Amino acid sequence: MSTYEVVSKELHKNLRWNPTNNFAFAANEAMCPLVTLEVPKAALHIPIVFSRSNNGFGLFALQSLEAGNNYFVDSTGSWLAGYIPAAYRGYPFALNHLEENKKALCVDSSSASLSTTEGHPFFDSEGEPSPSINDILNFLIHVFENHVVTHSICNLLNELDLYESWPITVKKGEQDVLVEGIFRINEVKFNSLDSNQLTRLRDAGALPLIYCQLLSMQNLEVLIDSAAKSQSNPPSVKDLQFGLSGDEGNINFDGV
Repeated sequence: MSTYEVVSKELHKNLRWNPTNNFAFAANEAMCPLVTLEVPKAALHIPIVFSRSNNGFGLFALQSLEAGNNYFVDSTGSWLAGYIPAAYRGYPFALNHLEENKKALCVDSSSASLSTTEGHPFFDSEGEPSPSINDILNFLIHVFENHVVTHSICNLLNELDLYESWPITVKKGEQDVLVEGIFRINEVKFNSLDSNQLTRLRDAGALPLIYCQLLSMQNLEVLIDSAAKSQSNPPSVKDLQFGLSGDEGNINFDGV
């Protein structure tokens, strides 16, 4: 279980860390938040969806068709997809909110990525944050700032009524189960927008996200293939409905 604490000299002056290659910490996450900067690469490997959040809609990588599972993480903690979301590449660190809109760099103290003998130091010999800690902090700040942009785009898509449920039926044994709570772009409505609405989407930077989301839906087959590799009893999809072509129905941002 993750236990995050604020990074400080008092608690972590003798600690070191290594970028993780074990994603067991994400094995129970059916979806992972995405930001717009990573969408072009994520769309090549993972289905991208929208889902309701506390303050509207959010952008996510679809990692499972059932709660409590991540098909892209196998029993050894290996990542099976061709793209790793930025939210996971920052692990074991996270940028958490404190009072008065302040943010703090936090670390999962239970992570196996931490060590007292190997890896990047938290602090240098002068007691200042090490270059690697500054790098991870800048990375997480960059991700957070792009989350703000992503949230704004998701709100605009909602305002223009461009979301529709993505109906995926999963066959589990003899029972057909409808996957609920995931949304896609309604391509018919998108194609019927007027020039002013399209200009608003263009100026907000939403058009690449829309096209990438629609194209990424064909990665549902990749998701099912990963389920077969990572699950002992994977579900099967009864009907792949992509809705394309008018159908109703190290740490850096270079790798994002």
